[in-house]
Amino acid sequence: MSEPEQTPKHPRASVVEIIASGRKPTEDGGGSLIVPNEVRINGVSVFTTGSGVKINEFTLGDETVSVNLTLVVRKLVIAADSDLDEEAP
Repeated sequence: MSEPEQTPKHPRASVVEIIASGRKPTEDGGGSLIVPNEVRINGVSVFTTGSGVKINEFTLGDETVSVNLTLVVRKLVIAADSDLDEEAP
């Protein structure tokens, strides 16, 4: 059996992108506005919509930015890594 990975002393930050996918803003008028329609976490699309993404709150710290996301999930698994190989009943 291999050694378990060491847990980092501090959590690793994620890259969160809230973007207007497929849209390129112009320099003036209504085209200068963007309506985000996709959320990516570490480059993986986790949410897309045709009606826009609502940003409720974000916090600017001294060296960090915190974002709270609310996502509707089809399945939520909370388990140890070793338990993920087993099929749930």
